[in-house]
Amino acid sequence: MRDLQNTRQTQVQALQMVGNPNYDTYIQQYQVYCEQMQLELGTKSLTEYLRYCKDIYAISSLGVIKAALKKSLKQSFFGTPRYYEFLSIIDHIFKDIKTGKQDKKIYSDEVISEEELQQLYLGKTLKNNASGKERKVCLSEKEQLLLQLLAETGMRISEALSIKLSDCSQHDARFTHIKIIGKGKKERRNIIPKSLFMDICAEYNGTKYLFETAKFFKNGILDTEAYRQNFKNRLSYYSKQVLGKKITPHDFRHYFATKWLKKGKSVKAIASWLGHSTTAITNDMYIHIELSPEELFA
Repeated sequence: MRDLQNTRQTQVQALQMVGNPNYDTYIQQYQVYCEQMQLELGTKSLTEYLRYCKDIYAISSLGVIKAALKKSLKQSFFGTPRYYEFLSIIDHIFKDIKTGKQDKKIYSDEVISEEELQQLYLGKTLKNNASGKERKVCLSEKEQLLLQLLAETGMRISEALSIKLSDCSQHDARFTHIKIIGKGKKERRNIIPKSLFMDICAEYNGTKYLFETAKFFKNGILDTEAYRQNFKNRLSYYSKQVLGKKITPHDFRHYFATKWLKKGKSVKAIASWLGHSTTAITNDMYIHIELSPEELFA
């Protein structure tokens, strides 16, 4: 395997952060690992670090770690001599470093149920064992509306937070059309009830974005990444209190797809609505034959 050191005419002592909180966390961890193990930036340290990560992280996280390190390496070495040769080498290096393949199928027992969704809307009364006092935990009106849109459309959280008011148009008295910019800058259209759209507008009162909040809106731009992470953390904490398990914004996408597949809607229509590049992605993720315990051990 060729090494990064072969192209390092300009010394790069540390990797640059890339501005993505999740990525930056793993980049910092890699650099701390190198310091502790007294390793230099290079193929050897990358391989050993990822081998170390395989023992403590899920396969899905390993993919994120590889993406974070690769992006930071390209950014850190940009402008150095023989940069384009370096790009070729880094691609070979990361192909050689195997982290396993994640099972991306979504099984029925993993999907949030209708009852659990309603419980998230309603909240829960919790009792303090020490004081005996009760308190109600629930999402704010703003959070409930965002959750409702995710569950009713299957949008990615990043897509929902990026919706501008100019992306929304009235189809008729009942529905609002929304232009979505999805993965790979692919454009598609979703539709929501006009009543939901009006409720969101009334609660958020945005000037530019549908889900605009002062906390994340600065100089005319919504910091969707910080917003997304904040809502994800809030939902995770809240769902553990109400349901006893962690729920993420993406779980509502799985809920939407599974619900409509069970109702007999075509895979092609669901794939198009969700913004999947091919129906094969929808098929592989949501449609699979499972052997039940009753069938196996009857």
